Amino acid sequence: MANPNPYFPCEIVEQGDDYSVVCSSFHFFTEHFGDKEIGGYSIESLAKQLVRKHIIKGIKFDSEAGMFCAYAQEREPLKQLCTQLREFTGGEEMHASQQRESKLSIPLAEAEELLINGFVKSLDKLAQERFLKLVPFPTLSKVQGECLRRVQEGTDAEKIKAAKKINAEARTLVRDWDNYLSHPSTITLLLDCCDANRQSSLVYLELIWALVFICDRHLPDLRVGQYFVAALDDKKLQMRCLGIMGLYSLCILTSDHLKPLLMDKSSKVKETAEDHLRLLEDGKMQFPSWMFQSLNV
Repeated sequence: MANPNPYFPCEIVEQGDDYSVVCSSFHFFTEHFGDKEIGGYSIESLAKQLVRKHIIKGIKFDSEAGMFCAYAQEREPLKQLCTQLREFTGGEEMHASQQRESKLSIPLAEAEELLINGFVKSLDKLAQERFLKLVPFPTLSKVQGECLRRVQEGTDAEKIKAAKKINAEARTLVRDWDNYLSHPSTITLLLDCCDANRQSSLVYLELIWALVFICDRHLPDLRVGQYFVAALDDKKLQMRCLGIMGLYSLCILTSDHLKPLLMDKSSKVKETAEDHLRLLEDGKMQFPSWMFQSLNV
């Protein structure tokens, strides 16, 4: 692997006379934390244990919920800490993709236009076919490939664990042409898994969770819309909330979707519906500015 990062999964930052390491890619730590929610303070707690255990001196912390941060006056203590943190991720090589073998055969702007017409703003079949023919699927890391395999072929427990890992990665990262979460073929695979696991409510729930955050941060694929609409009538309150969130991420949520849920027996669902109704009334439902070129959407 070319140019490995000695601070993986962190990045080094120089700030005047100090050095800092920061990390917001929390999905690298899912194997260690399991079902626990991971944030900047979670990584900081782990880092403090490692600092004490390995007697690493001179490090201070300034983390936030969305960012782990440690700083020192010299690089070496931070590098020692990052070497220890790396052990909990499986190492950079496990998460690194191979060099893409086939590049885009069309300009990026044209590929984006096909993607939007085929999956985001409409479901134009010709645009879908042309996009899938001309835009290769991104290469996968070992961890990503194993997650996709297990979510299709594993036991229910393995499927749930794999879906949670995909969800964690989707939450951490944002749209990138070289990331598998930003390609419609991944959503096709996950929708097929949804159809195959409708009788396993726990597996199905985790798959919908993953799709909500993929649509929110990577690719708002309209094909998922019918699954989110169905979730609005689900017996599980968590699923009803996910339906609201998912439709909002696709920019197709309407007041008609929300009205029945404003009277929901669950206060959590009612609160979620009320919050999203306010967003609709404020006219804030739109794709993030970083997701697509503004001229295309």
